[in-house]
Amino acid sequence: MEKDWYETKFKDTNEPYRYTVAHWCATEARFRNHLKKIKKDDADRLVFLENMLVRITQQDVVYRRYLNPSHRSYIPDFGVYMKIPGAKGGVEYRSLSRQLVLFCVERRKAWRLLQSKSGVENKEYKAQRSILADVDAGKISFEILFTRAEELMKERVSALTPAPAVAAARAAVPGPAAADSAPARAVVPIPAAPKPQAEVAKQPPSTPMQAAPAPKSWKAPSIGDGADDVIDMGICPLCEETLKLAYPDAVDVGGQIIHATCAAKAMERPA
Repeated sequence: MEKDWYETKFKDTNEPYRYTVAHWCATEARFRNHLKKIKKDDADRLVFLENMLVRITQQDVVYRRYLNPSHRSYIPDFGVYMKIPGAKGGVEYRSLSRQLVLFCVERRKAWRLLQSKSGVENKEYKAQRSILADVDAGKISFEILFTRAEELMKERVSALTPAPAVAAARAAVPGPAAADSAPARAVVPIPAAPKPQAEVAKQPPSTPMQAAPAPKSWKAPSIGDGADDVIDMGICPLCEETLKLAYPDAVDVGGQIIHATCAAKAMERPA
């Protein structure tokens, strides 16, 4: 769970190897155009798949660095090989297309993303980053990387993994509770103090209820002779007397409010 690939062994030789996506593709007929059967002598002139996977990252794929022959991540087409179990036993060799190697890089990136989402720390990812950082900084030459990439990966992973004795010592360190070896004293429960009773608020002395006032009877408005029935509208422009609005004593003529009698007189005058 903490590594990039599943590790297993060849049945006949008991030699360990890592089961990558390319090994699975070797069992599928649809990938036959990306695999070529080669001999062991031919494989010695090619790049081992595990070595190639240390050199390249998904970022190198995004920026097309794998197409640059002078870059560490350059992938020659059918220039990478791997070992697979033979159909009749033993070990066989296959050369891989460039697309199949890129497929392994992409699937490794997806697996590392799942590990990160689930909180699993992949030490091989950290080891590869440290190795490539030293290579890009010039601390490790291309020659050493191309010949000892797998060894460098194992060394960096072992450096990141604590030794079993150290891990056991950390687990055996007693905590604060275990460090105190004195017998625990019996705890005598202390009875809780009685809660004070809540005081009941005293009610004020009752007073006799007052009778509700009787509702007033509603009367329809009526026009009377008093001044409350009219509204002062100003001065009549014809008679210059106070103009009271009490229908029908006032009318609107040409936008002016005048007495009705004055309006009638004005209409009777000859033009």
